Amino acid sequence: MMLIRYFIFDKTKFQFFLFYLNMITMPAIAIAQQAQTIRGGVLDEDTQQPVAGAAVWLDSMQGRSFTTDSGGAFVLTHVPIGKHYLYVKHIAYSTEEHEVMLLSGKEATVSVALREAVRALDEVVVAYGGEKQQGGVKIVPAAVNRYAGNVRDPLRMLTSVVGVQNLSDDKNDLIVRGNSPIGVLWMLEGCEILNPNHFSASGGTGGTVSVLNPDVMGISTLYTGAFPATFGNVLSAVFDAKLRNGSVHKREHYAQLSSVDCNVGSEGYLKKGAASYNLACRQSFASAIEGVSQKYRDMLGATPDFSDFTAKLHFQHKRGAAKVWAVGGLSQVEIEAGNGVNSTTLDIENKTQTLSAGVGETLFLSDHASLTANLYTSLLSTKNVKQDHDYTGQGGLPSTIFTDTEQRYGLSATLTAKISTGNVLNIGVAGNISSSRAVNDERQFAEDTLFYYALEKQHGTLNAFAEWTCRFEGGLESTLGVHYFYLHLNHAQNLEPRASLHWQPTKKHGVTLSAGMYSRQYPVGVYLTGEHTPEGGFTQPYLSFGLMKSAQAALSYRATPLPQWSVEVNGYYQHHYNIAVDQHSRSYSALNLAYYFDDIYLLYQKLETTGIGRCYGVELTSRFGEWSGCYAQLNGSLLSARARGYDRKWYSTAFNSTYALTALAGKEIALSPGGKYALTVDVSATLCGGRRYTPLDVEASVRQMKIIYDETRLNAMQYAPYSRVDAKVGVMCNAKGMTHVLSLDFRNVLDAKNIYEQVELPLNGEALTYSAYQLRFFPVLSYKILFST
Repeated sequence: MMLIRYFIFDKTKFQFFLFYLNMITMPAIAIAQQAQTIRGGVLDEDTQQPVAGAAVWLDSMQGRSFTTDSGGAFVLTHVPIGKHYLYVKHIAYSTEEHEVMLLSGKEATVSVALREAVRALDEVVVAYGGEKQQGGVKIVPAAVNRYAGNVRDPLRMLTSVVGVQNLSDDKNDLIVRGNSPIGVLWMLEGCEILNPNHFSASGGTGGTVSVLNPDVMGISTLYTGAFPATFGNVLSAVFDAKLRNGSVHKREHYAQLSSVDCNVGSEGYLKKGAASYNLACRQSFASAIEGVSQKYRDMLGATPDFSDFTAKLHFQHKRGAAKVWAVGGLSQVEIEAGNGVNSTTLDIENKTQTLSAGVGETLFLSDHASLTANLYTSLLSTKNVKQDHDYTGQGGLPSTIFTDTEQRYGLSATLTAKISTGNVLNIGVAGNISSSRAVNDERQFAEDTLFYYALEKQHGTLNAFAEWTCRFEGGLESTLGVHYFYLHLNHAQNLEPRASLHWQPTKKHGVTLSAGMYSRQYPVGVYLTGEHTPEGGFTQPYLSFGLMKSAQAALSYRATPLPQWSVEVNGYYQHHYNIAVDQHSRSYSALNLAYYFDDIYLLYQKLETTGIGRCYGVELTSRFGEWSGCYAQLNGSLLSARARGYDRKWYSTAFNSTYALTALAGKEIALSPGGKYALTVDVSATLCGGRRYTPLDVEASVRQMKIIYDETRLNAMQYAPYSRVDAKVGVMCNAKGMTHVLSLDFRNVLDAKNIYEQVELPLNGEALTYSAYQLRFFPVLSYKILFST
């Protein structure tokens, strides 16, 4: 936004900008057909060991192929820039296909994992973003950067996956199949980390902006239900994020400026062919100009400030590989009373700090076995301050200060062994020790404390699993496993059997059936919630709460009528139990937690874990892969998410949107021969059932002169359907040795007025309604340059 204002109001600067773009792109016109290099490695999907002797070729190479060396590596030189399809084939494995976008400013590095075939099948498993494999959806960074509307946030991009909805523009919570986001498990480089988001809330799993930088992310996986035995402490979804290794042959850099953030990064070799680094740093545009121009800073008002960094070091050795990684971020927003954004008398401040870091080692114990070990730490700290100006001049400002900090230290190890052809055994264990501290300080004036508590607890978890995969001839594969989860806080434990069966009689048809038992700890704030006793003491009645538990089953059918067209139908059922309900608000269920930012600490309720819930639905995905520069995807889902309260009655959960439709489409247009200039156009559209709400009890509100909701109709009402259309236009220029990308992303291009919340106030025996709307039309301008040294 600021860049647009900058150029509109200064014609001279705008002309200079056009002149600059012309100067940096003109040299490319005179350049002949440009070429680049594709490097990569081929690994065994199970043991992660290199595969030698695999054939590698491109669709544009007209039958010529190369063979991987003893380390599984391959190099394709003098490849024309542009889009290519890379194929990898080995007699003992199924064939794999990868889409590769080759730029003049950056080499392409491809890591290909081959799945062992019991008998050689002439099949192709496509691995670009959005395709399902092993019960999860693969997410590639290229899709995060390209899809319209997500503004380079990988979590917002996940709403393009069927079954994932988010009806709040200001949060990137993962709401999967109508479940609360508190059931989401975050994994980074094989480690269970705390919430990786800016402006996150205590106990939640989402925020406003993700700390994960898509320019450093590798191919990650989202699991939406019936999870493999490798994952524990999960109820609704697993996001298994990976960081990309840097190049071991060249040093490559990029810089990006947008009206949202400033982003710079570098990758390259520490030792050629053996060790690499990959670094990135990002800062919000508002905080970047804070020290440059107070004038612009004042214009932005309450715009959030955030900054984050990502780093990964990777060291290859004869018997495996080692890594060191770190991801961290700081965020802050200050909203002054009466500044137009905040119409109340409160000054509001929110601060968040997050850091996750670790070291890992992968050892090849033999030709058929490997061991992976990780040591890590994860930190999340939030602080919320509210000061009321209504009482100025009376000795101070009434205030509420709430801080919450959790520090985690963990260790994990996984052994993978191929017992025989088609039989793979995985055994693993992971444990962590955590320290949690929450402080709440409410003051009427600076000297007088109305309410104060400080809760502190040491706790930890233990996860152990065993999983056996057996692959048979005829395209049949079975997986049996068991997971054990233990929560030291209250000694709760759960033994969880898991199983899946996949049958693919031909390369065009496949059926998968998965089922299992799962459990998830409550947010630590629920366990630590305290209350005062009549004798003046302080107790924690929910410390003995066990685990939220679930039994889930899913059936999936997948068809591929054409090479680039796939259709998938999913049906699922989830039964949740041991869910907290409230004796006071008899319709309440903990399955509604995280609907608002600050609803984790349950200070004024009386809970017991007798509640249950159920989620079921059907999903359809139809995807057209890249064909003549085009792609398209259509997702549709019908769902029901309901919970039973203390009164033994059933109610919709706050996340029961009932239905969701998502459409994505894009086209890449070559503007010159050889791919020197290209235009990309991308569009996404979403239509979902509106946010749930509980209507006002007008009669009781008027009688008691305060707002009282009709709890017998909890979440019975819905706002108008949520709809949004996003569009993105980008121009790419492949100049000599560098690539320029200029894009304009239009969020909510039709300026739809989606309701975030309706506040109902009783007046003269009727309800006066005030509506708060979500993000309106919002353009984001971005310029990025990639080059190597």
